[in-house]
Amino acid sequence: MIKHRAFLLAAGLLLFSCGLTAQNSFYGGFKAGMNFATIDGPLDLGNNDQELESYSYTTGFHVGVNFNLNLTDYFGLRGEVIYGQKGAEYDFSGQSFMPFYRIDEMGSIMASGSRNTKLSITNTYIDLPVSAFIRFGRLELSGGLSLGVLVSSRAVGEIIFNGVSPQGENVNNVVFIVDGSYSDTDAFDVNNAGTAEEIRIDGRRVLIPESIGAYYDNPSPEKSLFNTLDASVQGGLSFYLNQGLFLSFKGYYGISDISRNEADYSVLELNNDQSLIFKEDDDKNITLQASVGFHF
Repeated sequence: MIKHRAFLLAAGLLLFSCGLTAQNSFYGGFKAGMNFATIDGPLDLGNNDQELESYSYTTGFHVGVNFNLNLTDYFGLRGEVIYGQKGAEYDFSGQSFMPFYRIDEMGSIMASGSRNTKLSITNTYIDLPVSAFIRFGRLELSGGLSLGVLVSSRAVGEIIFNGVSPQGENVNNVVFIVDGSYSDTDAFDVNNAGTAEEIRIDGRRVLIPESIGAYYDNPSPEKSLFNTLDASVQGGLSFYLNQGLFLSFKGYYGISDISRNEADYSVLELNNDQSLIFKEDDDKNITLQASVGFHF
């Protein structure tokens, strides 16, 4: 929290100083382009220490404005407001569990076996980078800090489960379509499942919904998975085609945990009472950004 307040104070002082500067030293601009993003963090391991899950790069877009202050002919400061998408392509394949919610009864039947999960996670942020830059002819180097504010978070994909019920009944090739928001902490509700297939497991009627939300595994989510704020260090290289038009390449590396420990659980195993095992680890955003922009 202290780091976030210090960053906001620094950004405010920068923008205030820009407003007091002569017009020939202060100018604005805009940029837009593509984001290539992933998430970096500890992964669930199998019995032979093989990685059962992975995060790979996903693509998104960004668009924003910038405010520039030239302190000399070669050196200056920049503040930006960027709206853009981050996230990752998530895969899990290995030992796991799956709840099957009973119809007209409380609770679920917890099957054990293996699951194959493929999700596209899209987190949309408003980023507020503050940078120092230095010019070498047409080239510009920049670096600084950035604070991101999460405005939406969504996952789409599928889960394929194969396993056995508590009474040893086979539960094979069950497909769950995932389409849900991490921003909403609503648990799965049998009464609002929409179109669903009814099957029997261990003599009980259960539902296979047409689609499930982001918190299907969690019967009582108290908080959303992703934190509202994301702090990162950032640096980049720009090439000016003329006095105003430029191409820019920038990298962001997170320095704060983007996931809440009380909402980030393992899909590998459960506690003895069949409750979720929540992780105590740090997950970071990594983003590569390619832009085209113009300074006025």
